[in-house]
Amino acid sequence: MMRQVYTYIKHDRPRFRHFQKEWINEHRDEWHLAREAVKQANTSAYPFEPDVEKAEFTVFDLETTGFSMHMGDEILSVGGVHFKKNQTDAEDFYSVVRSSKPIPPVVTKLTGLTDTDTREGEAFPSVLIKFLRFTHGRILSAHPASFDVPFLEAMCRRWNLPLLKMPVLDTAKLAALLYPGQDTSLEALLSRFQLAERQGHHALTDAKITAEVLQHLLEKAAEENYWSLPSLIKDTHRVAGKRRRI
Repeated sequence: MMRQVYTYIKHDRPRFRHFQKEWINEHRDEWHLAREAVKQANTSAYPFEPDVEKAEFTVFDLETTGFSMHMGDEILSVGGVHFKKNQTDAEDFYSVVRSSKPIPPVVTKLTGLTDTDTREGEAFPSVLIKFLRFTHGRILSAHPASFDVPFLEAMCRRWNLPLLKMPVLDTAKLAALLYPGQDTSLEALLSRFQLAERQGHHALTDAKITAEVLQHLLEKAAEENYWSLPSLIKDTHRVAGKRRRI
């Protein structure tokens, strides 16, 4: 699998640079909007709601061309849902990102995304603008955020955009904090909380599933007397990060 995932790395950099230069030349105003959107998101992110019971989240998920953000892998799709304890909003977010390179066959098999899908998608800056509007004023959460957030940051660097500096609750680290020594994979948590098994990999579906898991984790956190979100996030930062599947 890993050999297949990294098949295209040799030619990634010049291909991406050509794609990036061409897109920015044609969409410079939108690129500047993306820069301003990140700055505004960072400015409005703090201070955030400190009460776990009242905090509002954007639970999100990414599908990517592979594991290595530093070796040319790209985001293929972004999915997200609004979540507050005991409540998941009907409104959701899903967007396919235009990729500058072919999708490895193993990724197509896992996600169902094809080269045709990504050719019809939007460039990352355009998707980022829409995603940040969707998540405005909310805390990000992902499983594991130690993969998804750095991947977003890597894409921002690649597109010469400011880095995202928003509060994040990593559900994988939260699970490790609350259930030390236990399997904290999404599949294991779905089983632990008797939730439906995941069928395939889809950014929006996985975001919705992660929101269900987060609900159970916050209930467990309450049992452990975690009422302060800053304290909860601080304690999860002490937990080692987790490697992400595609």
